[in-house]
Amino acid sequence: MSNNTERDVDIKKKYNKNFKKTRKQQHVPEELSRDKLRKKIRDMKRLLRRDNLEANYRQELERSLKHYEMEFENKSKINSKINIEEKYSEKYKFVKFLEFKKAIKNFRHVKKQLNELEDTDAEKRLALEKQLEKSILDLNYIEHFPKDQKYISLFPKTKITNENIIKKRNSIRFRIKEAVKSGELVDVSIPRNRNVARKSLIKGVNASVKQNLLNRQNKGTVNIIIIYNFFFIKSLDIYVL
Repeated sequence: MSNNTERDVDIKKKYNKNFKKTRKQQHVPEELSRDKLRKKIRDMKRLLRRDNLEANYRQELERSLKHYEMEFENKSKINSKINIEEKYSEKYKFVKFLEFKKAIKNFRHVKKQLNELEDTDAEKRLALEKQLEKSILDLNYIEHFPKDQKYISLFPKTKITNENIIKKRNSIRFRIKEAVKSGELVDVSIPRNRNVARKSLIKGVNASVKQNLLNRQNKGTVNIIIIYNFFFIKSLDIYVL
């Protein structure tokens, strides 16, 4: 029976160029969650407290324990970073939405002035080109601001006077500018990239509005339904449930 099977495989190989012999599926080790890692570490420590363990087995357990503790620490750091990013994303998404809208207006206004400018006025052209460069950086700053840090506003209601905050903002702007220049980050002043960024901001704000609406409905308080479009914010209805 086995000879017949081997013969069939040889015939298929000979007449079918696309024939591929089936391979045994390799076992992929399961990635452990933080809870499972915590349990493993606890069990190993409990086991290592025994006095009757063989020296080789104890050594192997200690190596495994060290590996799992490092893995647990790495996962904890990653989870902590994700939690911080989610917290700041929720906190600053409406501010960033409004600032992105304002930055786009500035960008389009400067671009229009440049297009309408006569070629003879070289000094004004140079000044407008600098303004355009700043507007482009503003857009990229809002889009690429580090997600695990408190957002530093570009257009605050009250002027920022703290030198450390200004210095930090300038440092972040410089890093973003260099990253965009090198291609590490996308340039959102380019229309197709800007549309993606804009949709992402609108989606985030709308999700927050829906959640607030549900929370208010559950509490039985006054509800305000707001429709967000990128170039206007309009209140439609105000009613009590």
